[in-house]
Amino acid sequence: MIDKISNNLENEKLLLDDVKYLLFSNDDCTELFYQKAMDINKEHHDKIDLETKIFYPLLYSVKSNCPTCGYQTPESHRKYNPAYIESVIKYNIDIIKSYDISKINCLHMDNYKYYERELFLKILNKYDMAKAVKINTIQDLDIIEKYDYDSLIIDSQNTKVFNSVQENKELRNDYNITANLEIYNNNLKENINFINNLNNLKVDSIEIVGYDPFYDDVHEYNPQYTKEYLKKVVSILKIFYPNLELKISYATNGNNHFEEVIPLGINSINGIYCNKINKLYNIENITDILQKMEHNEKK
Repeated sequence: MIDKISNNLENEKLLLDDVKYLLFSNDDCTELFYQKAMDINKEHHDKIDLETKIFYPLLYSVKSNCPTCGYQTPESHRKYNPAYIESVIKYNIDIIKSYDISKINCLHMDNYKYYERELFLKILNKYDMAKAVKINTIQDLDIIEKYDYDSLIIDSQNTKVFNSVQENKELRNDYNITANLEIYNNNLKENINFINNLNNLKVDSIEIVGYDPFYDDVHEYNPQYTKEYLKKVVSILKIFYPNLELKISYATNGNNHFEEVIPLGINSINGIYCNKINKLYNIENITDILQKMEHNEKK
């Protein structure tokens, strides 16, 4: 059964029954499937990149709303001085650049504050570092196109924005595109349709995202997938699209399993927070894991 499914994947045929069998079966033959994914990954990739996330305006704003009743103090309506925003961005960028971090992923929290959003992107644009910006609407493109950003992040279910980007040849050529692919049982069919359609889309990388029911802090990420479910999703994508870059975010609830998941096809770890930038900083944890993995490979 595993050989049949592997052949289907290599021939770019992702079938619902095949995926259901892989994801929900405990067949011992799945180890052969994992080995196939690892062999492909070794052939096409040789290093792990680290990426960080920046949430704005959260990066520079002062928290002032009551978390219980939602009361908004006058601070909530404050317009931040451009010089202040620039100083905060510079402080954070200097810290990020002191680590081996290859890209900054900019995620916007308040879509209605377009003035601050454009100001933030304009200031960040001054820094010579790879940057990606998440877009939620077609109107977001009007702002982002003004600046020198090389990557866009789009949710895989956001077909309206995806179609708009794909129909614009200039956008397709100008940007690397990362698709956020949220995985959980109830959206399996939609995800399979999206993956099958990737041949018709210009997508350079996929970040595998787990369902997080405890979304209380944007800097926390608590995916609820099991280790085996995640391993199988990564393996499917790696066999189906060997050259596609696969990303995963650091899980603050400890649900990472990097030692077992990374060799199957992960090329980048996102959600790297540096000391002094975030209370949940994790750069040391991730570095330790990668060093241990490298040490074990040399044994």
